[in-house]
Amino acid sequence: MIRILNMRITPNQNDSLNRLIKVCVLDNPSDRPTMEEIVQFLNGEIEYFGYELREMERLENVRLEEEQRKKDECRRKLRNRLFCGLC
Repeated sequence: MIRILNMRITPNQNDSLNRLIKVCVLDNPSDRPTMEEIVQFLNGEIEYFGYELREMERLENVRLEEEQRKKDECRRKLRNRLFCGLC
């Protein structure tokens, strides 16, 4: 006997399923989650896949590097103004 369930996917579940699909079809197979990670994700035991965590870390590093570059540029401009003011 086959039982048909009326399952409705909530917007939050839809976002999770979209993330799951995207991470499962990544070009690099080593970036894709293991079945264990997929089961943990579906059971709510993990919030992010390894690839997502690595990507968040990479983006944070890019942000920090850009922030440092801007600070260095401001310092350089300030030094140039101070030096030119002494001439």
